[in-house]
Amino acid sequence: MAAPYNSKRIVVLDNSAAIAILMADEKDSEYAQTLLQKLDQIRFIVPALWRYEFANTIRMIQKRNRIVESKLVQLFADMEALQIEVVEDVQSPSVLREISQAHDVTAYDAAYLELALRRNVAIATCDRQLKAAAIAANIEII
Repeated sequence: MAAPYNSKRIVVLDNSAAIAILMADEKDSEYAQTLLQKLDQIRFIVPALWRYEFANTIRMIQKRNRIVESKLVQLFADMEALQIEVVEDVQSPSVLREISQAHDVTAYDAAYLELALRRNVAIATCDRQLKAAAIAANIEII
């Protein structure tokens, strides 16, 4: 039985982990399988930036012929089923720059890191630099 929505563990989902969960050619990875097995226990949150990053990644995937147009409808339905909460209260560029500089990550990755730090929650990512930064910041990696 699935856990009630409000009792689920909150986890910041970065774009790389979202793609691993949603793309058929990546679902077989060990990491994607781990996340897929925990979906009923997790509620994902993302910074507002994620919308743009996800849309751009899907466009690049399509451009590289990794997905056909007819499969996009299912991909977006699967994404909606994840019930990802977009957190709109983004930090100032100066805060993101500070985090980016302190952890040697892009400002984009700093947005995910900042959200995990602010909410005191774990992060799901396939990105090596973001993983390293999260570990350095004492953020649990799912």
